[in-house]
Amino acid sequence: PYTAVFRSGGIGELVPTVTVDAFLPSLNVFGLVPDYQTGIYTAVNRLLAHGHKNIVLLSFSSEVDVPGSLGFTSQLREGYSRAYAEHGISLPTEPFREAQGDAPSGYVVGREIFFSGATIPDAILASDGAILGLYRAAYERGLRIPEDISFIGIDGTSQGEYFSPPLTTVDVHIESLGEKAVEVLTECIRSGEKRRGMEITPVDLVERASA
Repeated sequence: PYTAVFRSGGIGELVPTVTVDAFLPSLNVFGLVPDYQTGIYTAVNRLLAHGHKNIVLLSFSSEVDVPGSLGFTSQLREGYSRAYAEHGISLPTEPFREAQGDAPSGYVVGREIFFSGATIPDAILASDGAILGLYRAAYERGLRIPEDISFIGIDGTSQGEYFSPPLTTVDVHIESLGEKAVEVLTECIRSGEKRRGMEITPVDLVERASA
């Protein structure tokens, strides 16, 4: 029942609601969405400018594809494709792979990529959590970072600074998103007015030593 209410947009009529990280118009609520498209475009553009051509993007497989929606995976793929198009470079044979945002998932996909016998990518982009597992898989394959392969994360979690080497990442300012969501909810409760629509929040490429 709760799933049906949420999908139908009823949740927004019951309680003040803010979605974070994606926006679906049918929910009839307010959404805060990081500008993943620009972030990934910037990251891929930087890699292409430095001679990388075979760049693989890892993202989630399950995402609602509805007109007017703005999701994580769709933004990533649009930013990625735009960078390739502007450089006049054809997309790799398999540019997109599926992976969840955790280390075990990254490790499994990393083993598939690095030990399949296929050409090893020049660079991989994935969530910070998945890259922790990818690092281990790269180490087991004997790959040096960034000499043999570059990595760029997506999230900007604090742990990336302590990876070895420290992780270059698209920082979506997670703490600021949380603060903004609470501010909007608090104002809705105080005023008794429901907020609708979407706000796209800025992201930044934090450059460290992994790319």
